[in-house]
Amino acid sequence: PHMLMFLMQFVVSMQLANQLLKQPASALRMNSQPFSVRFTNEAGVDVGGVFRDALSEIMAELQSDRLPLLLPCPNAVNKVGHTLDRWVPNSACASQRHLKLFDVLGRCMGMAARLQEPLQLNLPPLCWKVLVDMDVDVKDLDAVDLVLVRTMRMLQDPAELAKNDITPQNFHELEFTWSVTTAAGHVVALRPNGAQQVVAWEDKEAYATAALNARLHEFTRQMEAVAAGLASVIPRRLLPLLTPLELESLVCGSPELDLELLKKHTRYQNCKVTDPHIRYFWKVLKKFSQTERSMFLRFAWGRSRLPIASNFSDTMTISAFSAPSGSAGDDDYLPKSHTCFFSIELPKYSSEETCRSKLLTAITMCTSV
Repeated sequence: PHMLMFLMQFVVSMQLANQLLKQPASALRMNSQPFSVRFTNEAGVDVGGVFRDALSEIMAELQSDRLPLLLPCPNAVNKVGHTLDRWVPNSACASQRHLKLFDVLGRCMGMAARLQEPLQLNLPPLCWKVLVDMDVDVKDLDAVDLVLVRTMRMLQDPAELAKNDITPQNFHELEFTWSVTTAAGHVVALRPNGAQQVVAWEDKEAYATAALNARLHEFTRQMEAVAAGLASVIPRRLLPLLTPLELESLVCGSPELDLELLKKHTRYQNCKVTDPHIRYFWKVLKKFSQTERSMFLRFAWGRSRLPIASNFSDTMTISAFSAPSGSAGDDDYLPKSHTCFFSIELPKYSSEETCRSKLLTAITMCTSV
């Protein structure tokens, strides 16, 4: 496989993008790991774990303020609705360089689907529908920007206007102009010089329709670039055969770590499922939040999500931990992971509380392979 070397003082995502843009997309059309990763000045042989860890780091960077490509959706900013963890493309990132980066994101999504290496990528249904060539509607926008949709629907509904005591006489107080604010906070005119034109009472329905349509298609250029990258790895003709949820599952796996599924894919080496410290381990994971479970998975496997059940063919190994001779006991040690092999060495902790404390320390402090 092609070797990629990442300098950790720079953003990992940009390094991957620069490397992949030099390679033909066909290099990613394989059902085995298409390249190896080496972090400079860090020990680690890439037998899968370093590769997975790099992908996890890239998704974390994309969904942070370190890169401008994705933004928290307006619902997350306004803290309303049920999609507070979703990110949307930044429509202000429209340069050719930015669009190439969105293309790389699409390639990574295709690679993840082919390799069954889930990405922790929280895009809303609106984006996944575009990728499978489905039309988007106001319900999809509602899952991104509830405040905007409710406001525009009010303008289209006489009953809602009456309920809010909005009349032709006081409508001007709302100060609507023929423009709309994007998720990136930019004002976009809906007609020439629209930001300077006040919306009249008799035009409120037309304005609402125009505003909703503009916001529905706000990310078109960015998602077209993502779709092009995805289609360069997975044949475009296959994508419309999937539902948005099916494509999301193939690319991202399950957002919730199913402990029963993980148990079925766990084997034990020099220890037994009935051993006290093994029972403590599963009790701790059961009490963990989904975020903590995701952190554990990254610690143990270099990835943050499990594949969907039908694609889950790997096995986690829990093996005995050998404390150095002369040590006070296993309670003094953290668990040890081998991410390339989805394996952890678990000390024989004396209590569930000790097990929880040591696991939390490991998954919090050891976030990189």
